[in-house]
Amino acid sequence: MKLTRKQMGASLMRNEDDLVADIVEYLAEMRPQVVQAYPPGYFIALIRESVRLGARHNMTDVEHMRVFVDLRWQVSAGWFREPAIAEVLLRPGLSPERRFAILTGPDYDEI
Repeated sequence: MKLTRKQMGASLMRNEDDLVADIVEYLAEMRPQVVQAYPPGYFIALIRESVRLGARHNMTDVEHMRVFVDLRWQVSAGWFREPAIAEVLLRPGLSPERRFAILTGPDYDEI
């Protein structure tokens, strides 16, 4: 039996502590300067808040949750509040893949 990445990440999505730990590890690899800039307990609290925000914005798999959280440092802490972006993130029926495909398209280059 072969598992997809989404299936392998499903257990992380069900356990917030494990998901937070995964994202901290991901950010430590991708953006070590960000991780080092905060006291560990505070950084974990920021990640936990970001995970909860991601869940409210329909991030349902690990890969897209990582991107959602990472964009809070890469772009802006409130990037998802931009009305045009929020509309896509909250639009019913779109998968996380489709949401990010739309948001990385040419219509959103200037937002």
